[in-house]
Amino acid sequence: MSKQRSPKIEDFAYDFLQSHYRAAYTATSIKVKQNVQTRADKQVDALFLFDTVDNSPFCAALVTASSSGLANLLTRYKKNGLSKWRFLTAFLALIGIGFLLKAIVHWAIAAGIAVAAALALFILHSVLEKKQLKGKISDLVDNVDSFPANEKWLGISISSLTFRNNDLARHLLQLCQQKGIGILTVGQRAKVVLMQEPKALHSRGENFIANYILPEEPEAKPQNGKKGPDSNLKVA
Repeated sequence: MSKQRSPKIEDFAYDFLQSHYRAAYTATSIKVKQNVQTRADKQVDALFLFDTVDNSPFCAALVTASSSGLANLLTRYKKNGLSKWRFLTAFLALIGIGFLLKAIVHWAIAAGIAVAAALALFILHSVLEKKQLKGKISDLVDNVDSFPANEKWLGISISSLTFRNNDLARHLLQLCQQKGIGILTVGQRAKVVLMQEPKALHSRGENFIANYILPEEPEAKPQNGKKGPDSNLKVA
């Protein structure tokens, strides 16, 4: 019996975001471009391009490439917390320091110093390990934030339940909220969950689409001399 493939955010996010923008901006013609190169030589997984009601070009960027790495980090932390290496290093410090001091000072003093040192090392190891994990999260969020767009989305193939009572997931939500990044998840039930909406950037006179290298498309001939839909999506 073949193993069933786990749902991937890439299989659901495109339809979800198109429906989202049709409802939020009454966009009638949304172009979806996948694996688009920026002029800064980076690649975004998908762009959603359309004209708003005031005929302004709108660009939304979706990043899913970091989904696997993020899902592994959050799931592992949810299940296991920090690594067990902290206990090993603290134990080795306890034995080593106690052994070195027992010939110099009274055994009770040696034991007290060894316990204090082991505890301090355990706390230090925990703090540094958590800081390292949060640093990885920050790097992934900074990558999403580096793409120029009116709205930016991070897509993760993970159950939304993983975010409950998860300090690392809470850190991710806080960072994305600060940077105005939206978060979409999809779990085993193949249901897209909008964890957080993005903060839209509406910079006057700035066309974010111009930051990307889009493949040229044949222009449809307008009828009765009128402009066709998405006429403002051309790259300068």
